[in-house]
Amino acid sequence: MVSFFKAERESAGWRFLLVWLVASFAGFLPGIALEQLYLGGINFSIGVPLAFFGQGWVLNRHISLYLPWTIGSSIIWWVALALTSGTMSMLPMDSIAMWIQLSTNAAMAGAAVGVLQWWLLREWLPNIGVWWIAVSAVNWALFLPGVITGFVLMWALDYVVVPMEDRHYELSGEY
Repeated sequence: MVSFFKAERESAGWRFLLVWLVASFAGFLPGIALEQLYLGGINFSIGVPLAFFGQGWVLNRHISLYLPWTIGSSIIWWVALALTSGTMSMLPMDSIAMWIQLSTNAAMAGAAVGVLQWWLLREWLPNIGVWWIAVSAVNWALFLPGVITGFVLMWALDYVVVPMEDRHYELSGEY
């Protein structure tokens, strides 16, 4: 297992994607279970920030963005979700319209988070482009925490040489 994580840190590739997905779902799934248990419904207010926590940890193994990624993405998500979820209370919880509205709200919140994440990534991965915003929106609209963004980051980290001169960079843990 140690060699797996060491190889993942040295070269992004499929190992990065696997760790990214496990970390994203390890936060997201228990988070939505807690929402259902304590809030009586799913609105992604706990599950998504926990997914950002896992994603930040994995991303920090390659580029130093852990705290801005985790805290910034969570705050933007909560604000965007609060602004878009006013119509949710008017819909029956078992209707198709509720799921469509939830998907639309998640897409808008994902786009807002995508703006922040693009702004954080632009210096480290200049080829990520503004299209990261659309990737993030689609990722959350389809309720796929980290799947699409994981593939994009795997590609970006594998094929881009990140200039490290004059940068503060720390590895999260030693293997």
